[in-house]
Amino acid sequence: MKKVSALLAMLMAVFCLASCSNDSSDVKEVKLTEVYDAIAEKMTLPAMYDMSADQVSEQIGIPADSVKQGVYKRSEDASKVDQMIMVEAVDEEKAKEINELLISYRKSLVDQSTNYDASAAKILEGCSVRQDGNFVCLLITENASEASQIYGENIK
Repeated sequence: MKKVSALLAMLMAVFCLASCSNDSSDVKEVKLTEVYDAIAEKMTLPAMYDMSADQVSEQIGIPADSVKQGVYKRSEDASKVDQMIMVEAVDEEKAKEINELLISYRKSLVDQSTNYDASAAKILEGCSVRQDGNFVCLLITENASEASQIYGENIK
């Protein structure tokens, strides 16, 4: 009887440990700077400069305390509309808010360019905001679908 009790106790301990195990090997750590590098490596992008979180907050309205990490790039050539905005929000609610802000921002850029820059308007029309869990992006570039595909491959 002691052997059966000991065996049952051991099995219970094993099951408890297995259920409490925190296997983080399934969770991929995503660094948005590396995602941007992957896009830049596989595509021809214009020279870009980093925008600060303050600039992004001022232009788009994304609050800094809603962001876990972000990459904000804009073309150095003012005649080009290219931008790469990638954000990991602190939670899903903030991600939804950032998603809405980026949709509004894109729409304002489309409205502005429609009247004076047909090539920029065409590029902007081909871009969209993408949300994957807490990750949100707006990739404004001539081949936005390719950039979005590379982005998706690197955040999952």
